[in-house]
Amino acid sequence: MQDPTFTAVETDHQPPPPPSSFKRNNKTKRPVFKVLPGQIAFRLVCHSSTVGGLIGSSGSIVSQLRRETGCKIHCEDSVDGTDDRVILVIGSLLPRKGIAVGDGEVQVSNAQEAVVRVFERIWELEGEKGVNNSNNRGVNVEVFGKLLAHSSQVGAVVGKGGKNISTIRNNTGTKIRVCPAPHSAAKDEELVLINGESLAVKKALIYVSHCLQDCPPLSKVSLNAPVSSSDRPTSNPHEDLFPHLNSWLPSMEGLSINDASKQTTNSNGNFSLDSKGTGHEVVFRLLCSNNVAGSVIGKKGSIVRTFESRTGASIVFAPPLSEFEDRIITISAFENLESSNSPAQDAVILVFARIVEDHIRNGFHPASIVESPVTARILVAASTVNFLTGNEGQVISELREVSGADIQILHGVPVPNGTLDNDAVVQV
Repeated sequence: MQDPTFTAVETDHQPPPPPSSFKRNNKTKRPVFKVLPGQIAFRLVCHSSTVGGLIGSSGSIVSQLRRETGCKIHCEDSVDGTDDRVILVIGSLLPRKGIAVGDGEVQVSNAQEAVVRVFERIWELEGEKGVNNSNNRGVNVEVFGKLLAHSSQVGAVVGKGGKNISTIRNNTGTKIRVCPAPHSAAKDEELVLINGESLAVKKALIYVSHCLQDCPPLSKVSLNAPVSSSDRPTSNPHEDLFPHLNSWLPSMEGLSINDASKQTTNSNGNFSLDSKGTGHEVVFRLLCSNNVAGSVIGKKGSIVRTFESRTGASIVFAPPLSEFEDRIITISAFENLESSNSPAQDAVILVFARIVEDHIRNGFHPASIVESPVTARILVAASTVNFLTGNEGQVISELREVSGADIQILHGVPVPNGTLDNDAVVQV
């Protein structure tokens, strides 16, 4: 879920406000949780009887989970008429890390790790209460995993003709279905209910969370534009985000920008948990000057969130460092390499076009001259540099000839932290 704003009521008892304040506000103040660019939010459901054990004495358990996963974990307030409680988990999409699943490891995001850890704690508490007949290890016992999904995301979990959900059932051996959400959920949410042995449900949770984080809820995204491109004819389908580019580029029709409503985990509906299948994480790293970064990010992250929604890729800006003029933009997506469509490449094009648009707006490039040169700088690993320059530079020569661009490899150029010693800058 990219960039929704959640509200929740703190569970600790608060003293009543003075009588005079009731005239101004008779509601308990609700803390607001925002999901920043590069983050994902998951909403879990558990029985109210397990919330105390999840929080721990003076918050000791949940605080430890927050520290170990680097995620925000919040227990929302109870709702009258239901024993279900919603647990909000907010965490980053990167870096991916390995967690143990049976005899092997699976690469997951920080937020996915937190989801698994929270449910493991819930199952442990249910075992102590005799709810799931758990043994001390909590292995191979029947448990439930409950994730809330926005109505616009359910299709990504189910897949065309039920293909995705059938794949999850077959690969994990769990029972999984989409049900009406409990009263504690929002009105536009549905419940993904997973049932099976604990190890199988753990695998299924990772599959389902992959689907949810690759398909953000459409209703949570707002475009930072006064007039949508759909409201008037235009040769530029992204004129709302690139108003100056019509006279600089003939059009952007050659781009394979995804419509978020058509997203699935990948183009053929399959997905993989490791590099042995068709699914792989594709990562690009662009360099962006500090004075342009704000234009790409947008007010409160509105532009970059729109790009993430349109492409399904994650776009993360490294924090600015005073000693460097540039910031690293990490663009990544979990993709099927056999597909002609690449969400990560689409996001790279949108980000670069936005950088060019900022240069035009600030007068660095004339908007009326098609031949005006622009520059893109990409961080690449040593293995990629060797590929480009190998065989007497044949590959890079062919790229120059086909594209008409000047491509140079800049060794020894100072770059911000977060790069490896043998990384190089490719300037196009």
